[in-house]
Amino acid sequence: MIWLLEELGATYEIRPVSIFRPMTGEGQGDPANPHPDKRVPALVHDGRLLAESVAIVLYLLDAFPQAGLAPAPADRRRGIISPGSRGMSPNWSQSCLPAWLANWRDRRRSSATMTR
Repeated sequence: MIWLLEELGATYEIRPVSIFRPMTGEGQGDPANPHPDKRVPALVHDGRLLAESVAIVLYLLDAFPQAGLAPAPADRRRGIISPGSRGMSPNWSQSCLPAWLANWRDRRRSSATMTR
């Protein structure tokens, strides 16, 4: 999520927490972790808790529209990043979405330059 927060120009604070790792049986849930399942990532913004990668990405894109990183919710192109239309998984959101957003931003800048 740090990459997206940086792209948005958002101010943020990272709070390291301990998590339980079921594959190894190591670690334990940290009471300071706001995630309901004591996992990561979790984001608290304006009193709202978001606890899954896809939810966090979509929320941040809507919360910072001035960054121009994604189509507005009413834009017909929005379906490209909609979890329902893409079957978006956390792996997709972490590996492919940064490239898609960069491409969207670059195309938007190019078309703005061309129309001037």
